[in-house]
Amino acid sequence: LQNAVRCFQNIQLIPAASSLAGAAAFASLAAKSTLADFGIFQVHAINEEAFLLALANIVNARATHIQFFQISNFFESIVQLALTTSSIPILKAAAMIIAQLAPSQNDRAQAEADGRKLPFDRCGQHAYLALQKCKNWVFPNSNPNILPTWLAQPLAVLDLSKTKHTSNLHQIVHLHDLVPQLTFFANAVVHPPLDHIVQQSNSLHHLAASLH
Repeated sequence: LQNAVRCFQNIQLIPAASSLAGAAAFASLAAKSTLADFGIFQVHAINEEAFLLALANIVNARATHIQFFQISNFFESIVQLALTTSSIPILKAAAMIIAQLAPSQNDRAQAEADGRKLPFDRCGQHAYLALQKCKNWVFPNSNPNILPTWLAQPLAVLDLSKTKHTSNLHQIVHLHDLVPQLTFFANAVVHPPLDHIVQQSNSLHHLAASLH
C-alpha cells in the first residue's frame, strides 16, 4: 500500500495506483486506515475519476475523517470540483466523498455541546449545493424516495440543519463501500517479452506464440 501511494508521484501511474488503492480499501478498515496514514489524502489528483472513486471507499471509514480534514483546502477543493465540473462521473464520485463526510444531527449536537465547529462547516453550504447538483444532474427527475441512500440521507440531514427543523434521522449510515471492488479492475492483454535468442529463431518464436 505504501508503494501504491508512492506511485501517485508519477502522473502516468495515477490511474493504476488509484485502482490499486480503491480495490485494496474495499471492505477493509485496516487498508483504509493504512492508506490514510501513508498520505493518500495529500495526493493532488482530484481531477482523476479513479482517484476520486478510491477516496470514496477510503472515507467510508469514519476513522479516516480526521486525517482527511487535516489536509489544508482538500475538502474545499473537492467541493469546488463538484460545483464546477461538467463531467457526470467526476461529479458523482466527488459527491460520494462529500456525502460520507457530512455530519449527522448527533455530530452537530455533540460539537455544539463541546463548543467546537465541525470541519465540514468550513464550506458546508457549498457542500450542500454540490450534493444538490449531484441530485439534479446524476439523478434528474428522480423521486426523492428512490434516491440512493448515500445521497438522500446527507441531503435530508443538511437541509434539516439549515432550517433548524427536527427529525428522527439522527445518524447518517454508510454500512458498505459505495464503489464496488470490480470497478477498480480492468481487463488487459499482456504479451510476454521475448529474449534475443527466441526472437532470432523462427521455430522458437512460433513455439512461444503457441504457448501464449
